[in-house]
Amino acid sequence: MILSFPHFGICARDLEASTRFYVNGLGFEKMRSGQAEDVGRLLSLPGAVAQTQFVKHPSGGTIEL
Repeated sequence: MILSFPHFGICARDLEASTRFYVNGLGFEKMRSGQAEDVGRLLSLPGAVAQTQFVKHPSGGTIEL
């Protein structure tokens, strides 16, 4: 039985604009950012790298953009 999950991911075409929307528009706080280098293997796109930005809402929800 799953009782909770740490975060969920949303694919964003424009990471900076999406981050601004969640932070400025919805009150989320920026957390860590980085690169997901294993995404190519997961999507069958050899060599693909994804830029990531985690945002957290004060009430506890976390999203990986």
